[in-house]
Amino acid sequence: MEEEIQKPTVQYTDDNIRHLSDMEHVRTRPGMYIGRLGDGNLPEDGIYVLLKEVVDNSIDEFKMNAGKRIEVDVEERKSVSVRDYGRGIPQGKLVEAVSMLNTGGKYDSKAFKKSVGLNGVGVKAVNALSSRFEVRSYRDGTVRALVFERGVLKSDVTEPTEDENGTYIFFQPDPTLFVGYSFHDDFVETMLRNYTYLNSGLTIMYNGRRIMSRNGLADLLTDTMTTEPLYPIIHMKGEDIEIAFTHTDQYGEEYHSFVNGQHTTQGGTHQSAFKEHIARTIKEFFSKNYEFTDIRNGLVAAIAINVEEPMFESQTKIKLGSLQMAPGGESINKYVGDFIKQEVDNYLHIHADVAEVMQQKISSSEKERKAMAGVTKIARERAKKANLHNRKLPDKAIDLIDEAAANLRIQDGERKVMETNDIMKVITEWTGIPVSDMNEDESQRLQNIEEELHKSVVGQDKAIKAVADAIKRNRMGFGDASRPIGSFLFLGTTGTGKTELCKAIAKYLFNDPNRMVRIDMSEYQQEHSAHRLFGAPPGYIGFEQGGQLTEAVYRKPFSVVLFDEIEKAHPKIYETLLQVLDDGRMTDGQGKVVNFKNTIIVMTSNMGQQTILQALCGREASEADVERCTQDVMQQLRMRVAPEFINRIDNIVMFMPLTKDDVTKIAEIILKKEQKKLKEERGITTIIDPSALQFISDHGYQPEFGGRPVKRAITDHIINPLTSELINETIDKSLPIFISESNNSIIFRNATTQRI
Repeated sequence: MEEEIQKPTVQYTDDNIRHLSDMEHVRTRPGMYIGRLGDGNLPEDGIYVLLKEVVDNSIDEFKMNAGKRIEVDVEERKSVSVRDYGRGIPQGKLVEAVSMLNTGGKYDSKAFKKSVGLNGVGVKAVNALSSRFEVRSYRDGTVRALVFERGVLKSDVTEPTEDENGTYIFFQPDPTLFVGYSFHDDFVETMLRNYTYLNSGLTIMYNGRRIMSRNGLADLLTDTMTTEPLYPIIHMKGEDIEIAFTHTDQYGEEYHSFVNGQHTTQGGTHQSAFKEHIARTIKEFFSKNYEFTDIRNGLVAAIAINVEEPMFESQTKIKLGSLQMAPGGESINKYVGDFIKQEVDNYLHIHADVAEVMQQKISSSEKERKAMAGVTKIARERAKKANLHNRKLPDKAIDLIDEAAANLRIQDGERKVMETNDIMKVITEWTGIPVSDMNEDESQRLQNIEEELHKSVVGQDKAIKAVADAIKRNRMGFGDASRPIGSFLFLGTTGTGKTELCKAIAKYLFNDPNRMVRIDMSEYQQEHSAHRLFGAPPGYIGFEQGGQLTEAVYRKPFSVVLFDEIEKAHPKIYETLLQVLDDGRMTDGQGKVVNFKNTIIVMTSNMGQQTILQALCGREASEADVERCTQDVMQQLRMRVAPEFINRIDNIVMFMPLTKDDVTKIAEIILKKEQKKLKEERGITTIIDPSALQFISDHGYQPEFGGRPVKRAITDHIINPLTSELINETIDKSLPIFISESNNSIIFRNATTQRI
C-alpha cells in the first residue's frame, strides 16, 4: 500500500509575499536595530539605545565644531527631549532624514568626517519605536517641525523663529513594545558623563544639572576607580587618539574603550591594539622578559580613537570591527602602536619615579603568579606519589610538611629539627595569612574584633556586629564549613562606609587592607560579560586568561570578595554566583575548581538612596524605622536581583546616613593619618586645633554624599593651602605648625609650645 502524501495545511501564494515599509520593518524586527527591548532596568535595554542614537547625532554636530551645548531632559522617567545647537538637519530633507532608512548625511564624509551615529538608521529606529516622535530643525530664522506617531507622519509645519540653529528631538518609547518601561537616572547620567569625558569643551545639561569634563579620560578613571592608583594617572592625547592608564593593587585588568565618542563595551580592534602595545612598550622599556599578563595585572586604562567611516560588529555599536583608521588608510593596530611606543616610552624615560613604581608592581605580579604555579605543581606532584595513601595525616597536611622540610634543607642545611615557624612560613606563602597573626591568641583577637573594625569605620554598629558575629561563628566551628565564612548585602547611601568596612575586615583577618577582591558589577551588565568574570570556555577568546573573579580568588583564597553595585549585574551572573553562596566553590572555564570557603562575600547596593535619605536622615531613627526602610529598599532591589539569590545571603544590613558627629569623627581619623604621614615622611609636626576640626566638620557635612565631602574639605582647606605655605616658605617646617580656624578660614602658624 502506497503511503498517502500529506498536503501542506497552509498555502504559499503571491498573497504571502509582503513588502514592509521602513517604519513597519523596524517595528516588526526591532531586535535588528536596537538589540533587546527590555523595561529599562538594565543599561543595555532598548530605551537607552534610543536615547543614545539621538544624542549621538548631537555629538556628531559638536565634533564638526557646530554647537558646544546639548540639553537633555527626561520627564517622569517616560519621555525624553534632546536639543543641540549645531547646524540643524537640512529642512528640505527633514522627513526623509528621520523616517526613511538608508537616508542621511553621514554617507558624506565631508559633512561628517568622523561620525558616531549610524548612517541612515539610528534616529529612524527611534521614530518607528516611539508612540510619539517630534523633530524640529532650526536653520537661519526658520523652524520646520514634524510630529510622528509610531513612525507615521501626523503634522508638518514650517514657520519663522528667533531660536538658535540646531535640532530638537522629543520621543516617548512605545509602551506596547517596551512594556512597563522607565528611564533610570543613574544609567542616563553615566551615558551622558561618558560623552563629556570624550569631548572636552562639551557641556551637557541633564534635567538642569551641568555635566562636563576638563581632563577627559583622566577624569573618567578618577571618577570610576575605587582604589588609589599606585602612581598618578598617565594621560596622553594625539590627533585622533587619547589614552589614560595607571596600575592599582587590584587583580585583573580593566578597560574603557571608545570610538568616535561611542562606548564600545565589548572592545574591538582598538582595545586589542592598546592591550598588545602597552604591554610590549613597557616590556621593551625595562628590557626584561616579563609576561604580558604580569605587566597588565592591575592595569586600569581607557582609550578613545576617532575613525573615518567606522564599522561596528552590531547595530548597537558596542564593538569596533574596523581595521583601518580611514578607508585605504593606516591600520588601527599600527596607529595605536606607534602612538603608545613613542609617548609612553618617552614618559617613562622622563618620569623615573613612576617607572620604578610600575616595575615594582609588575615584579610583584610575576612573583605571585610564579608562587601559585609552584604551589599547583607541588600539589600535582604530591598527588602522584603512590606511597602517600598509607600515611595517617591528611594529604594537605603532608604537602605542607613536605614543603616546609624542603625549604629547611635549602635555606638552613645545618638545622635538623623542623620548628613551628617553618610550617607557618609555608602557610603564609600559600594563603597570605601573616605568621604574626597565627601566633596571636585567637580568643583574644575575637574579643577585640568589633573594636578593631570601629577604628576604620565610624558608626554602623549593626553592620560591624553582623560581620563580627559571622567571623566568630566560623572561628569557633559553628559555621557551615561548605560555605563562605559569611555573605552580606550592604545597603545604604554613598559614602557611609560600606567599602571601608570591607577593607577593615581584610586588614583584621589577613593583616592587609588590599587583600580584597573588588568586582565592579556595572562592568558585567551584559550576558556575555560572565565570561570575563568566571573564565571563557575552551575555544573562546580569553580562555587562557581565566576569569577576573575566579583567578583572583584562586591566587588569594583567603580574602574579602566585594561585589560593588550588585543590582547592575546581568541576571545570568546571579545564577552562577548561587554556586558560590551554596557550595563555597566554583568551576571556571578551564575546569579548575576555585575554593571560596575561606572568603567573606560582601555585596553592596546604592538602591533606594532617596528612600533612605527621606526615612533615616536628620533624625533619630528607631529600629522599626530602619526595618521599614530596609524592606522598602529591598522591594526595589528585588525588581533587579533574583529573589532566590537574595535568599542565599546570610545577612542584609542597612548602613545609616552619617550624622554630624559621625562626620566629625571621620575628619578626626583622616587628619590623624595626614599628621602621621607628614611626620614620618617629611619630619613635619602639625597640631590641629579643635576649631579647625569643627570647621572641616561644618564644610564636610553633606548627608547625601556621606563621608566623601570630608576628604575634599580637608584637601581644599588644609592640605592644599599648607602645601603652598611650605613651598613658599612662609612657614617654618622645622617648627611645629599650629592649624586653627579664624574668620571662617583655616590659618597656619608656627607654634612655640606643643598642645595636646
